[in-house]
Amino acid sequence: MELNEIPGQPGPITRQETREKHEFVGALFAATPTLWGTKFLVALNVAVFGLMVLRGVSPLEPTIDDLLRFGADYGPLTVSGQWWRVLTAAFVHIGLVHLLLNMWGLWQGGQLAERFYGHGAYLALYLGSAIGGSLTSLAWNPSIVSAGASGAIFGVYGALLAVVVLHRHEIPAAIFADLRKSTVAVVGYNVLFGIATPGIDNAAHLGGLALGLVGGLCLRRPLPKLTSTAALGTDSVTSPGASPRARLLRVVPVVILLTLATVAAKLRVGASPAVRAERHFDLALDAWSNGDAKRAMTELAKAIVLQPDDPRSWSLRGDIVWAGGDRRDASASYRKAIEVSPEYDYAHLRLGWAEHGGGNLDAAYAEFKRAIELDPRNSAAYLARGWVQAQRGRPKDALDDYERAIALDATDDYARWCRAHTLCDLRRYPEALAAFQEFAAKDDERGLSSALCAWTIRARAGEREAASLELRARLEGHAGAATSGQIGSFLLGDLGQQELLDEIRGESTNGQTIELCDAWYFIGVKALLDGEDDRAKWALQRAINTRKIETPMFASAAVELAELER
Repeated sequence: MELNEIPGQPGPITRQETREKHEFVGALFAATPTLWGTKFLVALNVAVFGLMVLRGVSPLEPTIDDLLRFGADYGPLTVSGQWWRVLTAAFVHIGLVHLLLNMWGLWQGGQLAERFYGHGAYLALYLGSAIGGSLTSLAWNPSIVSAGASGAIFGVYGALLAVVVLHRHEIPAAIFADLRKSTVAVVGYNVLFGIATPGIDNAAHLGGLALGLVGGLCLRRPLPKLTSTAALGTDSVTSPGASPRARLLRVVPVVILLTLATVAAKLRVGASPAVRAERHFDLALDAWSNGDAKRAMTELAKAIVLQPDDPRSWSLRGDIVWAGGDRRDASASYRKAIEVSPEYDYAHLRLGWAEHGGGNLDAAYAEFKRAIELDPRNSAAYLARGWVQAQRGRPKDALDDYERAIALDATDDYARWCRAHTLCDLRRYPEALAAFQEFAAKDDERGLSSALCAWTIRARAGEREAASLELRARLEGHAGAATSGQIGSFLLGDLGQQELLDEIRGESTNGQTIELCDAWYFIGVKALLDGEDDRAKWALQRAINTRKIETPMFASAAVELAELER
């Protein structure tokens, strides 16, 4: 139905009916000559969606976090003081298809409603219905994230139903029959479709529809009066004669309805176990971020009792107990998270690292692979899988995963650093050297470690003297107590092998031997550069025997040893 003109009734009509139709349409157009309200609302919805896409949101599958960031409605956040979400949610859409369908419905119904109600009342109906739909959604299901203009659009059609109810005797029969048929059909179909289709927030639809109907009854304005002989023109439109006080009283039922909906939504959300669990989870997350593990575990226990099928609570529990040194309990928590939600990619990622920490590379690889399958844009999962591929002696596969992680998150310096090591393992020395020198310019432990790797590459290329001068200058500006600084002193001949090992053993705590693995690797590489192949093999084997694979030097040692034994 085209809504920039009033449809006629199909079939033959009398001359009088034709005249009445044209008189009514002309008067209605004269009362509201332009439709800027509908155009403005469509433009605003499209602009918000465009802004979301420009800020990195997927145009087809935005995440829950994306929707919340731009104002979607969510019970725990809304009733905690972010009440503006009941309105902003109406301008946030869950992908391009959702936007296009809603804008088509708004364009079709909005133009006709704006003709009947005028700009001000029409915009008030739209915004009020948006709020009413959001509040109804909160009261019906307080734990879901809701977004979209459909509640407001149902309100527009509810206002058209009010026209059908109030003005059936004032609208020419040639127009009224088609208006009633199309409006009832659109509303009825969409309500039934919403009830029958999972994932559609039908509560928002019904709430918007009810608010639009009540609002339409309250904000109605007189329609054109038809003469029996001539067109009415602009003078035929009767302007509302009500006083300002009377017009204000008309909106009282709408205000009462919204107030009741607000109270109901607040009470419903406050009583929801899911929402109470969400609050305990937020408190646990806040405590954990502030270093209070005991309080975090207390809050998590409450959250899990209220909502035992929330994978986030189980995963956070795993993170906390793992940080406390209990990797086995952490693994059990991650497995529980996967049990209650097999498609929760974070739990697979964390379980993969737990398996990795236990030396089970095949199990770690399987979990990282599953995390990628669940979320192909998870850069952390690609980084993790690349790390395991490197440890398994598959540097080409590792490089592919590192580069994918970097493509997804260009700010991930750790992925770029791991890529540099893998380039070195693949003997792509010029690329590796450029990457290491970039990191070496940074004044931190990773920067100094990169300077050591740059030294080994340049020394292999016959630039040992120049590389040593560069490394010495780098060490002078760095605290010598750092492990990489001690290794650098060894490479330059300022520290003996046994002195290096003794100092690093003295620094190692809790059985950690990452530093020792790095030291044995560089001892082996230096022996290799000095032409002492047997000592190099021995040192590299010692690096591998540390069995601590949280350092890229473990994979590099395996590559060097394999090359020597070939």
